[in-house]
Amino acid sequence: MLFLGYCVGNIAGPFFYKTSQSPTYSLGTWSMIFAHLLEVVIVFALRFLLKRDNGKRDVMQGIDRSHADREIVEEYERDLDASAFGDLTDKETLNFRYIY
Repeated sequence: MLFLGYCVGNIAGPFFYKTSQSPTYSLGTWSMIFAHLLEVVIVFALRFLLKRDNGKRDVMQGIDRSHADREIVEEYERDLDASAFGDLTDKETLNFRYIY
């Protein structure tokens, strides 16, 4: 997706710089500002979605990280190897946690 966005931006970007707007190129400048702000919004949305997915996995496994006993955390850490080498995706492996 990152590469696709990069390619689309490189194709569409030059069309925002009109020779009639020389030397300030206000349309091009504002299109870059908008694209960077949109990027920040997308990054925060992705962080929210990944954190929510991690929380769902914790609930499914009965782990409460905020009030967890050391025994529960140790049991969880021992169970990490159970599916480590299985042919599973990140959605199928309950032990997988996203890092954001």
